Amino acid sequence: MWYLMLSHTDLPPVSAEVAKEALTNHFAFLKRQHPAGKILFSRSTPDRSRGFYVIKAGSHNEAVTVAAEDPIHTYNVRSAEVIDWEVHQIMGAGFKD
Repeated sequence: MWYLMLSHTDLPPVSAEVAKEALTNHFAFLKRQHPAGKILFSRSTPDRSRGFYVIKAGSHNEAVTVAAEDPIHTYNVRSAEVIDWEVHQIMGAGFKD
C-alpha cells in the first residue's frame, strides 16, 4: 500500500541551528529510505511551506512510523500528516481491463 506524507510548517519556530541540523539529518534520512524502497519520491513545494513524500508500507501504522522517524519531524521543525493513498495507476500499472 502507498501513503502520502504531507509535512506542514504549522509548529512554533525552532532556532536556526536546530533547523539546520534537522534539515541535514532529514536529507540523510531520505538518502537511506529511497534506495531501501520505503520512499518512492520526495520534494517540497517551491516556497518550502510544505513537503511531501510517498511511502510504501504494509500498513498505515508502519507509514506513520516511517514519517515519525524523519528528523524534520523528530526535531519538531514540521508536523507530519500521513494519508492512505489507493493508487489506481502509476507508471502504466494499476488499471485492469
